[in-house]
Amino acid sequence: MGVRIGTAEKAGATEQVRAFGRVTPDETRIHRLTAGLEAYMTAISAVTTGSRVARDQWLATYSTPEARLPVSSFITAVNVLDREEKMAKRDPVSIAAARTSVGLAVDRLLTLGMSRVQIDEIRRDRATVTAVKITSPVDGFVLARNGAAGQRFDAGAELFQIVDLQRVWILADVPVADGEWIKP
Repeated sequence: MGVRIGTAEKAGATEQVRAFGRVTPDETRIHRLTAGLEAYMTAISAVTTGSRVARDQWLATYSTPEARLPVSSFITAVNVLDREEKMAKRDPVSIAAARTSVGLAVDRLLTLGMSRVQIDEIRRDRATVTAVKITSPVDGFVLARNGAAGQRFDAGAELFQIVDLQRVWILADVPVADGEWIKP
């Protein structure tokens, strides 16, 4: 008959719960690329919504003459820092002030929407540019592409949304009766 006899005791058990759910990106890993100035799109890559992109991959270029002054200020700050660091009689206060100026100039360029890759190019070449290159900040996928070549846009316009899917959320609805079986 298959009857077994034993002592009653507490033991671990598992219960199977089936739930419908969906996978969504972790909202802290969505990157919104915006324009810091009123400008127009001069060139845009072939990536579209759903395209996979690599970190530092070029996405678009926009142009505005208003970028010239912040870029020139950055170049001047870098030149001053270089001069201070190369002086025979180095003054720590002057070097710290020059580094602060460079940091502020970099922040201004980042606010314009400029990528760190382009900022490094400007630092290396010391050339004033009026075009801002937008690059992907992460390896990921394009959630939104809001632009076309020749399009004019205002400051603050969202040009791209890129999502890093290294970590995602699974959202599922579990009936109340099955709630006791669910633990993080």
